[in-house]
Order: sequence, then C-alpha cells, then structure tokens
Amino acid sequence: MKRYLCGTLLMVVLASSGVGLAQPPSSLSAEELQRSRVEMQERQAKDDMVTEHLFRQYICVNGKITTSSVRAAIELVAARGDHERFRPLLMEELEKSCQEGGSRVVRQNLLSTLQKMLASHRHGGARWHYEQKQQAQRDGKEVFPSAVIQPVSDQALYQNSPMLKRVIELAYQADSADIDHFVLVVRQAHHPQSKAFLLDVLQNPESTIAPTSPAGGGAARQRQAKSIWSDGQGGSWRDAKFHAAVGLAELGEPAGVEWLIACAVPNDFGLDDSVYRVQHFHSRRGSLRENAHLALLDLFGLDANVSNSDWPEIWKSQQSKFTPKQVMLNLD
Repeated sequence: MKRYLCGTLLMVVLASSGVGLAQPPSSLSAEELQRSRVEMQERQAKDDMVTEHLFRQYICVNGKITTSSVRAAIELVAARGDHERFRPLLMEELEKSCQEGGSRVVRQNLLSTLQKMLASHRHGGARWHYEQKQQAQRDGKEVFPSAVIQPVSDQALYQNSPMLKRVIELAYQADSADIDHFVLVVRQAHHPQSKAFLLDVLQNPESTIAPTSPAGGGAARQRQAKSIWSDGQGGSWRDAKFHAAVGLAELGEPAGVEWLIACAVPNDFGLDDSVYRVQHFHSRRGSLRENAHLALLDLFGLDANVSNSDWPEIWKSQQSKFTPKQVMLNLD
C-alpha cells in the first residue's frame, strides 16, 4: 500500500511537470537566460529521477501492484524515458528478464514499455504521415478516423536500429507465452529491418493457424519445414501471426496481405478463429475473419461496404500499385 500511494503521488508530480521543457523567452537578459537554463536542467534531472523511480518500482518489480498503476507507470516512463541515457537501462533490464529464471511479469512489462516507445514520434510514429480522408459510416455511426496514415519515404528514418536488432534477437528465444509481446514491439517500430523476423513468425509451421486458401498463396507457399522456436505451438501463436501479418502488410510485404486475405475470405467449412490480444480497434467479436477484414480495409483505405469475398480481386487489381496505410490496432 505504501508503494502504491507513493508511486501514485510521484506519477501525479511527473504528469503535472509536463513531458517537454519550455524554452526560455528570448527577451531575457544573459543572466536571466542562464538562470532559466539551470532551472530547466534541475527540472529535467528531477523528472529523470522520478521516471527511473517509476521504472524500478512499478515496471521492474514482480509484486502485488495494481494493474492500473503499472499501466500508468508504463505510459509515463515510455513518454519520459525515450532518451540516450534511459534506453540502455531499459535494454539492460530486458536482457536480465530474458535470462533463465527471469520474471515473465517484468519481461512483459518491459516489452509493453518498448511498444509505447517504438510507436512514438521518434521511432515508428515518424515513419507515417496523416492524410485527410472523408468519414465512413457503419450502422449510421462514423467509425473510421478522419485521416489515412501513409508511410513516409525519407530514407534517413530507416537506418538500422541497434535496439530493434537486439529485441529481434531476443524474440527468437521467446516461448509461446511471450512471442506475441515481442511481435507487437517489432510491429510498432514499422521498420524494414523487421521483415525477416515477421516473416519467420508468419511462416512458423508449428502454430495453430496456417491459411490454405488460394488467396493466401504467398504466405502458404513459403512455410518452413521446422519451427525456428523451441516452443512453436499454442494459441498465442494465433495472435502473433495476425500481428506479424499486419506488420508485414504495413511494410508493403505481399505475404502479410495474402495471409490476411486468406483469413478474411470465408471458407467452405465456415471455420473461423479468434484474436485474443490486441484486436483491431473496431472489432466487435474478436473473430480472426473480422479482424483480418478490418485490417485490410485500413491497409487499402477502403470504406466499410467491401465484402470479405471481394479481397482476392481487390488485391489482384491493386497489388502492383499497393501503398499500405496504417492498421488501427487497439493499442494504437
């Protein structure tokens, strides 16, 4: 209880202090400017201290802490902690948690923090830009955002990331309970460096989902003979494959689009599956077919009146000029 109350107070202090630091007015004298800079540095040091406290006391602890408190700490640490001094600390703790005997709770907290960080304007968020789009309607309600999110072509944003590289290396050691957490971190980065890993996840032959529809030819043809992962089975791979397909499709990789189409198109047996973790923002039932359909609507920037059975023809007509838009998952 003491830690909860103390941490809650610290989060209020950090939130009230603001994420960014205002620049001193240019009309100040040299002495006033210097004093203002010193005050800002002191404030920055205080915020860094509070950020590290939240990180160590809420995110890196496997204890009885309320979920809402952990989530609040993750949000604040991801917003305040994305700088050169803090990132090595986060990666160091992730390395520890991935060692034998490491805490799964701590590991997943750290991965959730990385998800938020890599989706920020400094990382994955910088690789998308917004373009106005007319609102679509479903059941009389506006359900699509007023912007289409398209990729940015600036090559400077796509330089290799050592942090992402190490996360991917650790992801190849993940078990079935953690694999989707790693996939979501990698997807959030929206970086071509992640393609090979996401393809490996999508093609993992030991998982419970392997679309065999003709529409999914690209994803189905390249299946591996043996799983790369020692723990390549389990229902959590269903979610990992869906999120890997979304990430690949957002990068313009045909295998991701074809896998989603294979899941979206109704089959002769009426079979469907479920997405349990991080569904599409507008998903109502958690159905894999529904989530794949909604993801495709986002990717192609189409309205909601497209039928599931239309996707093979849509893909055939647009594949050569396909420019993916961002998919609105529930963590975005």
